[in-house]
Amino acid sequence: MAGKTAVRLLNKKTILALESERENKRAEKPERKYFLIFNGKLIGLDKRKKYLIGRALDCDVQIIDSKVSRNHACIRWCPQTQSFIFEDLNSRNGSIINGFPATIGYLQNMDIIDLVGNKITFEERLHHTADKTKVPVHKNHAEMMLEQKFSKILRSVDDRNLKDSLREYHELIVASQNELSMLAYHDQTTGLFNRSYFNMSVDREIKLAQRNKQKVSLIMIDIDHFKKFNDTYGHQKGDEVLEGVAGFIRSAIRTTDIACRYGGEEMTVVLPNTEITKAVKVAEKIRKKVASLSKEQFGIKVTISLGVAEVTKMTKSTVQLIKAADRALYQAKKNGRNNTCAA
Repeated sequence: MAGKTAVRLLNKKTILALESERENKRAEKPERKYFLIFNGKLIGLDKRKKYLIGRALDCDVQIIDSKVSRNHACIRWCPQTQSFIFEDLNSRNGSIINGFPATIGYLQNMDIIDLVGNKITFEERLHHTADKTKVPVHKNHAEMMLEQKFSKILRSVDDRNLKDSLREYHELIVASQNELSMLAYHDQTTGLFNRSYFNMSVDREIKLAQRNKQKVSLIMIDIDHFKKFNDTYGHQKGDEVLEGVAGFIRSAIRTTDIACRYGGEEMTVVLPNTEITKAVKVAEKIRKKVASLSKEQFGIKVTISLGVAEVTKMTKSTVQLIKAADRALYQAKKNGRNNTCAA
């Protein structure tokens, strides 16, 4: 009929189909999730909660390190900026974010929080609501139950000395757990980070550098004629050389640089916010230390070859950066070893 609005009659089947369609559209829309990564553990962040970081027992992220303050810093959601905020709580030794001193500021994806050498990564991820996969958190059910029981026991104890003793035991347990987590990312022979941590770190640093329009460089290091050391002096002496060279590397780099054992006699250093000319200077510093001090330390002359590369338009992925540094390392060996070459 003219002038009248047509009314659509919906049966039960049609209503269910429309509801299903609406649900699917909601599920397709990704939700942004936020995490902290510390000692290999993933900590899911809740916008309604304030997260304390420090040495104290009741901190959400507990760091067993005497240089870290009891309540060192906190992370909380800011509705005005629609982001998580980092705040240093007047700590004794201060806080660093991405290599710069920080007191308060909003966090962005892949930011690295450095609390006196203890590094925490802030990460954002797009999570589809249709994905039913559980997001891992920093404490499993058993750990949470133990924490709750321990807190209950602590509240029931009146004796102050006993309470302090219980806290000390708890800190030792947490320290042991952290040590186990660290073992998962450290090489036992050299004490450097392992290949797994390298892969994770170099990828993270490239993304961070691209986002902040900064440089990141990579040094690849190879001990010259290492097989000969093992064949002539034995594997024990070879391990001593590996450990010693790793020590020379650590003594030549910044706390923000990431030294790893790549495999065999190869080691790497990831240098955030560093252009290639400066990275070459660091590489030369390492090379000269090994060449001049190895005889005194190991009783045999040891030298290393180094290849250096930086993130550019041609090397903007992890694989490309590693290949560029590896080519430079090959050239250093071709030039007679005990040499540094830049890509």
